[in-house]
Amino acid sequence: MGAAVLVVALTSICLAIPAEATYVAPPAVVDTIAGVGQPFGIAISPDGRRAYVANGAVTPGRVQVIDTATNAILTSIAVGVDPQGIAITPDGTRGYVTNSFDDTVSAFSTATNTVIGAPIPVDDEPVAIAITPNGDVAYVANQRGYTLSVVDINPLSTHYNTVVNTVSLWDTSPAPDVPGGIAVTPDGQRVLVTTLIGNRVTVFDTDSYAEVGSTVVGEDPVGIAITPDGAHAYVANGVDNNVSIIDLNTYATTTISVGDTPGAVAITPDGAYVYVANNVSNSVSVIDTRTNTVSTTIAVGINPYAIAITPNGRTAYITNSHPPGSISVIDTGYVAPVSTGTPPPDVLQQVGMPASGLCSDISIPELNWAGVPSSGWGASWAQWLHDGAGGAVCTRTLHYDVNQDRWTVAG
Repeated sequence: MGAAVLVVALTSICLAIPAEATYVAPPAVVDTIAGVGQPFGIAISPDGRRAYVANGAVTPGRVQVIDTATNAILTSIAVGVDPQGIAITPDGTRGYVTNSFDDTVSAFSTATNTVIGAPIPVDDEPVAIAITPNGDVAYVANQRGYTLSVVDINPLSTHYNTVVNTVSLWDTSPAPDVPGGIAVTPDGQRVLVTTLIGNRVTVFDTDSYAEVGSTVVGEDPVGIAITPDGAHAYVANGVDNNVSIIDLNTYATTTISVGDTPGAVAITPDGAYVYVANNVSNSVSVIDTRTNTVSTTIAVGINPYAIAITPNGRTAYITNSHPPGSISVIDTGYVAPVSTGTPPPDVLQQVGMPASGLCSDISIPELNWAGVPSSGWGASWAQWLHDGAGGAVCTRTLHYDVNQDRWTVAG
């Protein structure tokens, strides 16, 4: 990490013992956000407070920022033309959006809601993006380039926000294959790509970029999501109107019928349910992963395109791409587990002051427990630094919010 770090509990540790989470009601649409143009990709911040939507209805394109507490549009960020895929870094400080017409990726700050630097050139028609769990790399699926662009997004790297490798899909089938969706395993060791000509999922090693596996799925696979335990992937097959379930140990597959022209897939944080956007039937199919059957189907807006679920598992957001566009807000019915013991104590985090002298420059993903944003640092002084001689540090406190069932930065 290159920085001196101290992490201490402020009180004696007495961990809570969570009870099993429950779903108290069937999922249902509880709100609709109207007038959002032509929304495509959507991503939620790690703290669950903001949703970021790629809007291709205007030129240049926009990323709309939504307050998830009120579902109000707060502002928008000008990016490239025809933005589609979008992802937020695990520390919550930055977002990346693919501009499919410009063949670029725009980076933006979630603190200032402004773009960072010049657009990043990638290959032809980037449509999807996924970020590794450690936040160091973004993988971009370029549909007409038949490639994956590997982008270094580590702010401490000398190659920050540049393409460091390009993985060709030209030789992965008898014809150049067209990538559709992309996902990274929770351990960060594999990246999975759906390909539209070979109708399969191809698996690459994230260290060597070598192909390490593949399996045939249904026709026109696009959306893909991986369960939190990394054991299975769910793939939406747009022509076959079904979802393939892939065992990521054996690459064996089974299928489940869903609605008409499924495109996007998202999985609840507890892995209990899979949400599938059916683009033509204007619905969302909800799959119970215990039985791998559709437990309910929910009517949404016209041409649902993408899905994102909040980190606490309580809300799903679905972009409906038919102009003038809308976003369906679904209450999943999830109720967080109730702790039966004392919550964890507050935790003090201290980091040696960065060379820039700005605490805002700290980017150490390991300190952002369970998606806590990389923010809240303040300058102070500590004796423990420099072998007891002391020095300038950045300090913050993490607090476990029992109501939200997550760690937060203490105010």
